Amino acid sequence: VFGYDSKSCDITKFDQISKVIKKIKPDMAINCAAKINIDKCEDDPLGAYMINSIGPGNISRALKFLNKKTTFFHISTAYIFGGKASGGYRENSDVKPVNVYGWSKFLGERIVEQELRNNGLVKYFIIRTGWIYGEFRRTFIEEIADSLIANKIIKLVTDNYNVPTWTEDLVGGTVALFKNKKLKSGIYHLFNNYKKPVAKYDIGVFMAGILRTSTKGLEPCRYKDVSKIGKPGNTLLINSKIKYLPDWEKSLAG
Repeated sequence: VFGYDSKSCDITKFDQISKVIKKIKPDMAINCAAKINIDKCEDDPLGAYMINSIGPGNISRALKFLNKKTTFFHISTAYIFGGKASGGYRENSDVKPVNVYGWSKFLGERIVEQELRNNGLVKYFIIRTGWIYGEFRRTFIEEIADSLIANKIIKLVTDNYNVPTWTEDLVGGTVALFKNKKLKSGIYHLFNNYKKPVAKYDIGVFMAGILRTSTKGLEPCRYKDVSKIGKPGNTLLINSKIKYLPDWEKSLAG
């Protein structure tokens, strides 16, 4: 397994990614690189498009020129949708981004498809997922936990819905996709299962139960109260192609 960060391989520069791909000749390539902070994407749209759009295209093209049978996984997001659908979004639902981040990720998907469509050697999976959390990067999960333990007030949005997805589950699901030879190239939704829409305030209440702390520090608010940047209200995904990952409560509690 070979891992690269932006310092050792800048995906916005085709010559760098091409050199790495030619050296490794991978059987599988996974693009986890992204500019994900919504506010920073609005402040730096060029950077967002370079990393979230041009970068995936460069990887796709480098794999195509390798002329070797391989599989490419590109991690995308539910935020390419507009957030108006009450029941969630399927893989073929209409895409209507509401901010630079969503548009840049949407364009990245389209470039990957254009580069690799009808390619007989490179199979591609565009994986849309939810709110990712895991061991190696601080996320909102750690922020909520720290606030609950320290009995500090934290504002949590009640009108923006998605589902927390554990990186370990996401990796396991990605491996399952790779092993399933019957699956064709395309877009797949891969995220932890849910029984009803989940807001970050709901996650805070659930975590308070796990940690056995008070919920008094959890301050419910609306998204417009914490940010002026447009953000879709409901970005819940519907999985119609493959099995769901485990329930989010089970993974978070475990």
